[in-house]
Amino acid sequence: MKESWQVVRNERGLALPMVLAVTILLFLILTAVLTQLVREGHARTAEWKMIRAQYAAESGIARMQSRLCVVKRPKKLLTTQMNGLRTETKIDRYEKNAVHVISIAHGKGVKQTIKAKLARDNCTIQKWGR
Repeated sequence: MKESWQVVRNERGLALPMVLAVTILLFLILTAVLTQLVREGHARTAEWKMIRAQYAAESGIARMQSRLCVVKRPKKLLTTQMNGLRTETKIDRYEKNAVHVISIAHGKGVKQTIKAKLARDNCTIQKWGR
């Protein structure tokens, strides 16, 4: 009987290492979860910036398209500054029945380029490109 009492009595010092192990494990799991959340937030922000730049470049194409409908030979460079994005749209080259347009949107850490081939007679987009 004396031996079993000593075993139980010696387990009293086991509580501190167990609490420390569980605390360290919870800390590691919490750190991993928070790191993943921060990375996901950065990825979401970068994706949103790219989408905004894509729309800005497309709007540059649309502005040049409307200019081509009014003026048959507009100036070659059209610059737009809006919502922290700078869009430069230029005429790349003229063909017999088409005009090739390039639109580049620059923002904080993001750049999107879109190309389009516009019909000269009715100003419609014949082909999109990158």
